[in-house]
Amino acid sequence: MAEPFPRKLAVILHADVVDSTRLVQRDESVAHDRIQDEFPRLSRTVRSYAGSAHEIRGDALVAEFGRASAAVIAALAFQASKQTHNQTFTDTIRPEIRIGISLGEVVIADDTVTGAGVVIAQRLEQLSGPGGMVVQGSASETVPIRMPFTFENLGERVSKGFDQALGP
Repeated sequence: MAEPFPRKLAVILHADVVDSTRLVQRDESVAHDRIQDEFPRLSRTVRSYAGSAHEIRGDALVAEFGRASAAVIAALAFQASKQTHNQTFTDTIRPEIRIGISLGEVVIADDTVTGAGVVIAQRLEQLSGPGGMVVQGSASETVPIRMPFTFENLGERVSKGFDQALGP
């Protein structure tokens, strides 16, 4: 019997391009190039805040951090740089990224991250709007109070595939 992969508690950042299908339908070549440009930029930001970018699936990236504050600051830094980056475009193909951050159990094997922590981050990301971020309550509680922002409590949400609500 094969040894199970080790599990660990990690902060997961899940980022997704909002309405990528719509962008591709508008101008496939330009949209594809711009979407593909987002993930190396996000990966560099993740690494600069002590995170590890593990995988890119289609129009989404999964990253792991040791601390929720590092994930939140990386997400804020990326979204701020994104605003400046988007201003350089003269057309309407401007991919927006939405981000979900969770604290949960994961399995990391062969540079792939799986587990409840990833699924929760993905579900949270889907609650976010373009250029936004949703952070799971248990992850936000570990972020120091002295940050230059405050969290807004969205309340508990029941999410597909989970028996219990994702807490604020």
